Amino acid sequence: SPESHLPYISDWCKKSKLPIISVHYSLSPEKSWPIPLNQCFGVYKWLQDPENLAKLGLPPRKDPIRIIVSGDSAGGNMTCCVTLKAIQEGLPLPIGLLVSYPVTLMTRSCSLARLIF
Repeated sequence: SPESHLPYISDWCKKSKLPIISVHYSLSPEKSWPIPLNQCFGVYKWLQDPENLAKLGLPPRKDPIRIIVSGDSAGGNMTCCVTLKAIQEGLPLPIGLLVSYPVTLMTRSCSLARLIF
């Protein structure tokens, strides 16, 4: 949740002197896939419009905004999915991805590490 991530997001923002946008997307089981992806991608797509950047108080740009998409656990998976959707839709891609322990193996079987530990 944005609340649990606020301490380090605030620290990143202060140290980098760059704006950070945290998306509070819907979680399952209340909202099923692809609703959370559509919410996150909607924000990513919204940020591509210079008029929307102005609404956030960001300076005007001629070139695409430089975005780093980040997430941990399920948010790490969301980071990858947003990037894949940007590729599919032909949008400018993020300049970087920061994924921490992303959920990437989504099968009903266990990984070897889960079986051992």
